[in-house]
Amino acid sequence: MKILIIIATTVFVTILAHSQSMSARYAEAYISSSHLIPGEQTALWVSVEGGQPDSRPQIPEVEGVAINFAQAITRLDTNQNLTQAFVYRVSAPNPGKYTIPSIEVISGGQRLLTKPLVFQIHPISSLKSIPTGVSSYNLKIGWFPAKTTLYQGEVCPVTLKIYSPERLRTASFGLPDPKKENCLAWRFSLPNRRSPPTTTIDGETHQIIRYTTTLSGIAPGKASLGPAKLRQIVRERIIDPRFGAVLKEKPINLTLPAINFDILPLPAEAPPNFNGAIGKFQILAQCQKTSLEEGQSTENILHIYGTGNLMSIKPPVLDDDTWKIIDTSKVTRGEERRFTTGRVTFRQLLRPGSRSLSSIPSYVLSYFDPSDKKYHTLKTPPIPVSITAVAESSTNTDSTLTAPDRNTPPERMQDIIGFIDKPDPQHAILNTQTSKLWHLAPVAIALFIIGIAIRKRQQRNYRLNPDAGEKKIALNKLCEAADTRTFYRRAGRIIDQWQHGGAGQTQLQEIISERDKLCFVPEGTPIEEISAERKKIIIDLLKRSTQLLIILLIISFSPNISSAENKHSRFTIQNSSFNNARDAWKSGSYQQAISLYQQEYPDPNKTPADILYNIGNCHHRLDQHGLAALAWRRALLADPTHQKARQNLRFTEISQNANVLMQFPWQRHLTATSSNTYYNTLYACGWAIVLATLAMILFLKNKKVLTVTIITICLSCAIASAAVFAIAFHPDGHHLLAPPEQQAVIITRTPLYDEAHRSTVDSTLELAPASLVSVIAQRGPWTHIATAEKEEGWVERKHLGKLIQENHE
Repeated sequence: MKILIIIATTVFVTILAHSQSMSARYAEAYISSSHLIPGEQTALWVSVEGGQPDSRPQIPEVEGVAINFAQAITRLDTNQNLTQAFVYRVSAPNPGKYTIPSIEVISGGQRLLTKPLVFQIHPISSLKSIPTGVSSYNLKIGWFPAKTTLYQGEVCPVTLKIYSPERLRTASFGLPDPKKENCLAWRFSLPNRRSPPTTTIDGETHQIIRYTTTLSGIAPGKASLGPAKLRQIVRERIIDPRFGAVLKEKPINLTLPAINFDILPLPAEAPPNFNGAIGKFQILAQCQKTSLEEGQSTENILHIYGTGNLMSIKPPVLDDDTWKIIDTSKVTRGEERRFTTGRVTFRQLLRPGSRSLSSIPSYVLSYFDPSDKKYHTLKTPPIPVSITAVAESSTNTDSTLTAPDRNTPPERMQDIIGFIDKPDPQHAILNTQTSKLWHLAPVAIALFIIGIAIRKRQQRNYRLNPDAGEKKIALNKLCEAADTRTFYRRAGRIIDQWQHGGAGQTQLQEIISERDKLCFVPEGTPIEEISAERKKIIIDLLKRSTQLLIILLIISFSPNISSAENKHSRFTIQNSSFNNARDAWKSGSYQQAISLYQQEYPDPNKTPADILYNIGNCHHRLDQHGLAALAWRRALLADPTHQKARQNLRFTEISQNANVLMQFPWQRHLTATSSNTYYNTLYACGWAIVLATLAMILFLKNKKVLTVTIITICLSCAIASAAVFAIAFHPDGHHLLAPPEQQAVIITRTPLYDEAHRSTVDSTLELAPASLVSVIAQRGPWTHIATAEKEEGWVERKHLGKLIQENHE
């Protein structure tokens, strides 16, 4: 065991060192908050990306600013490498704008410099006071935009800070809900709720609640963000008659003032290829394959770095049309959605127009820089390529890059995974009822353990109460009684001696009455013989059988065999139907293939996963990406292990820039099995804990059994924790956004409106095809939805498809 640990540690360190040596090193510094008030502290982070610092860097002195070392923290950098970050506390007593110069960091003997950092100290008088209605406590709030004059389409970071008196006993704050006039803004980020920072204002300690977002103007003119509604929960001390002084939570609804912006039009005479990029950018183009055969395609990777409207930036264009662009996908959808600085990556599939070409032309990106109020144009160097002729017999004009398979990450796919020629008609048809038959095994074991305990208890009772043994003997003699009088005398003796009661008390009294009529009569009086049926009823009543429970359990868990047979026959189709759909697919008649499948399976809720997968592929070829995503999501709902549907769905979501739940690359490893398997694992662990607990109670004095049960409980708890983790982070997202019955997919691009029946007004957000939403309410042709980003609004019902189709639809 020790040797294995040493080997694993050595491999881990080797991989870590190799990965760090392969990545480019650069020093990074940032301030957690760039807008402060006098005396407020912020954190300055200094680290090396792609390497380890040799020592703690020395921070340059800044006049009027106190910078003190706080701690060193080991963390993962953006390349998933371990690195050390140094944290410093920064504060200044006087208002003004301050600059922290470049910080020198030594890593591997290499001298690295960070970028200068600018932050501002605002006077306390610039904060606005908001009454809370609790005693005389007021909140102080401050809007801190990076600028208040923006160009149309320019993205501006906005910070909202709330200073709450500590004596107000604030329990929590909600998210601000501002009105938006002529502007777009993302939902505010969540503040630090566990340990919010504090500062002193006028001698009183205040908690600091910080929200951030980004804002952009829609049209030239005036724009405003707010007024904003905000919910605050405070704790008040009250006198309870029973418990005395207690703290009770009280909600406070606040209204924060608005902040105004001036939106300027972009200057005229924009370059012909200007496509709305505003900021300051750099561009890099890389070709994956430069040696091609005639008619073969290659892939280019385009990186755009910088600061600006990264969320809406479009891919650069080629300088000429000698190459045909087959497909372009935006593969990076991360922090650029909320932050103005970062990177956007595009993947582009190209095919040369002729064999005589020797290079891929330059990519051109034109952008407007608000800092110098000028347009700039960037060009990448041409990429040399070699194109060779191939024999006519082997020429394939439709050749593309290597087709993706189930092992290709969706981020690296260039096209969807192909058609299933022979779909399984019984492969995972949507069924919300899961089998519970396997629960019979732990139930039987539990009953067996409980039976042992009952048996031991009976034996103990026999030892403590010898009368119990006599009762058993009396019951045996009752069964052996030959004549009616003897039978009733023995039955009456059992009832009188052991005093049966409970639910059968009335029946026992009837037996006593029958005994009195038949036994207490003069000798020689003829009596009617007791029937065998009546005799059996009396014996069963006195024995009080307990076998009914087991029978009921078996019945409740028995599968519906006839239903399974009907299901089998219902979804058995002729091979000719598959062949017709396959032939339609190969001939390019994708709509005909869809029609053939839908004729066999008119109800999407009862369509096998493989058929739904093929329907989605057909919609994709018809450029109906929303309908394709809907079909693939239904396939995953029917069979969560359908990896081909999962990869095609994720590929489409990335290429369409769909609004879906964020996924991390490591989450795809959880799809090796379905979420139902994780649920069953969790249930099995629960049963193991129950059975082990029963065994522990029963064999408490047996040390071996006690040890085994303790180990079983510990292992079951660990496995159950892993199952809960897998359920919580399973990338299906069926349980994270809403129940499947409330989920829907945007099938065609549509605006999101604040109100129903108001399609003529400007919308706040546009939803791309394949976006996943939850349905909140319906009003005629309009549907109220919530997106994965928690944005709510109205869309026309024709633009979305329910994941589980209702019968009346």
